[in-house]
Amino acid sequence: MFSIIASRTLCFVSILLAQDAAPPAEPISKGFPPQPEFVLAARPESPPADGETEPPLDRIAKLTTLADESTDVRAGSELRLAAADLTLGEQLEPVATRSLLGLDIGEQRQAALDAAASAKRWIDATGKTLDGMEPSEGDDEDWVSRRQDEVQRLRSLGDALVACLMPAGDESAYRRLRTAASGLSVLLESSDKRIAGAASLWQAALFLNAGLADRALALLEPALAAPPTKHVRPAFFARLLRCRAIADQQRYTTALALLFQLEERCEEWFPVEADRGDALRAVTIVEWRVLHDWHEALDGESHEPQRRWCVEKAKTLLEERFTHETHAILRLGRSIPIIVAAPDVAAPHAPRAVPEKPDKDQAAREGD
Repeated sequence: MFSIIASRTLCFVSILLAQDAAPPAEPISKGFPPQPEFVLAARPESPPADGETEPPLDRIAKLTTLADESTDVRAGSELRLAAADLTLGEQLEPVATRSLLGLDIGEQRQAALDAAASAKRWIDATGKTLDGMEPSEGDDEDWVSRRQDEVQRLRSLGDALVACLMPAGDESAYRRLRTAASGLSVLLESSDKRIAGAASLWQAALFLNAGLADRALALLEPALAAPPTKHVRPAFFARLLRCRAIADQQRYTTALALLFQLEERCEEWFPVEADRGDALRAVTIVEWRVLHDWHEALDGESHEPQRRWCVEKAKTLLEERFTHETHAILRLGRSIPIIVAAPDVAAPHAPRAVPEKPDKDQAAREGD
């Protein structure tokens, strides 16, 4: 491992020092290789082909139907919160994964925002109901306060997801990002490490999207710190986010050095071979972005050797990691931790799905 890292470090040094290096014998195109085509890997909790567990969209539809039909105010409240939890945690997960990797979500944005708007309606309706409720004698006196805590958690995390998915660039977008980040501050202090971790991850993502890389870095653990065994995926994405934040400060060599070492850590952090390959390709997506941004930041005349190196390194990484047979990348698994668990329900008509990748890849994914 050390020899690999050392060789890459020496390569960095030689590139940085070789201002007057001779051009290679064979001409190298100045065009940067395009982003590789990929699919999201299967959900880590996916059931077997003949499993009994229902798809998230079907469960969401059933939960909302049961909530509307229920004459029990408490049962209806719990069902709506469970539907909102599933929507934010699972229906939005494909675009959440892309967002954390710095990928454009394009045509998937509107479907995701529509789903998030539905979740917000259920959360707000439940919150309004709870505000008018008082515990009755003999009832669980903590029931209302527990549900109100759940409403606050879902609302804050939902607002954060929406802000991350909205187009950036103008003053209103900046204010939206900062407001959503502020809304997560209370959750950072949660005694539930899952909640605090999710708040830290999404607050860092919000700050990075707002151009505040230093604020994002203050929230994220060191890139090479071992993730908690039970929560490897969100911690892994947090480490990739940290590398993105470092690159956003134009510290490209540092970001790449950390990403190259993260490749080595995948062997330990992902003992299952399929997951390890998916994780490596997720790292490569971020490496490609950092190399691209570095290539574009370098002056074409005075830094031509470095620009050529970025192009060739990106080509090599993509050729090694992405083929027609192996082009899946690791997914987050869940956008947010489970806050309100959904009961087992059968499914009627489902709401519109958030696509897990561009339409042009749909046929290929279904054929896998």
